Amino acid sequence: MDDSMSTVTVPLLPDNTSRNVNRKERLFAHHHSSYSIAGAPELHASGMRRWLCGALLLFVLILAGYLVCTREPADGYLDHHSSIPESADTARLTSLRVSAAAAASAESSRGGRVVWVTGYQPFKDFTFNPSAAVARTLNGSCTPDYCVQGFELPVTHAGASQPARWLREPDVPKPAAIVHLGLEDRAKGLKLEIAAKNVLAESNSSLPVLANGTSILPSTANLGLIDVVDADEMWSVDAGSYYCNEIYFRTLSEIRTRSLNIPAIFVHLPEPRVMSVEQDSRLVRRLISQLLAVVDTRD
Repeated sequence: MDDSMSTVTVPLLPDNTSRNVNRKERLFAHHHSSYSIAGAPELHASGMRRWLCGALLLFVLILAGYLVCTREPADGYLDHHSSIPESADTARLTSLRVSAAAAASAESSRGGRVVWVTGYQPFKDFTFNPSAAVARTLNGSCTPDYCVQGFELPVTHAGASQPARWLREPDVPKPAAIVHLGLEDRAKGLKLEIAAKNVLAESNSSLPVLANGTSILPSTANLGLIDVVDADEMWSVDAGSYYCNEIYFRTLSEIRTRSLNIPAIFVHLPEPRVMSVEQDSRLVRRLISQLLAVVDTRD
């Protein structure tokens, strides 16, 4: 048995391995030297640019979020307890409010009653709106029992909200009755609407007038005591989903919210070729007399 020790040859590291070790040492030394005494990493020029861009982007996102959260809702997409958004109609509607307050105060001082009759202005392809013409015709007319204050409202959410706002304003005396008028081109005569839906106009029936409101509100008038005997008058159970329905719903909601004893009804008028403005006005006058007679029976 050979007792001599065997020799083990250990290969030397190749040159490239030693270069890798040296590279790691240099990298560690560079990384270690990039920290200040306090332990915070120093920002180089490229890092500073990236930091500034990130900070600027964060600021823009925060600002955009703030603007979205504080932005006013679109025109009309407010409940009836909110103020009407600014629009081109605001100044004219304010003038109407002052007119309503002055006329109602004058009639109240004489012991008379005031009835609001609202009509809509022309819209879209309808260059003449008989509802505005009737409101204009009846405006200022008086009988021994009442005087009419007529209003021509724009076909907008602001216009549909205006009567409800007047009911909330303390300087506007409350009317004895409210008759809203609108145009329906398919109507064959006056259509007395018995209820309004909680549907915002021009929302494809997808948005409510009042977010937490009931789906349907019936007229505050005692319809059982209104005598519809004329062949040109009829009852209707669908006020549509346009501004005619919206103004009706807002007014009915305000009357009920404030527990006001005000009969309110909406009447759709046909086109002038079916019935003249004079015929419409005559039938609306008779309807007003019936509404006030119902009020008298309650008193």
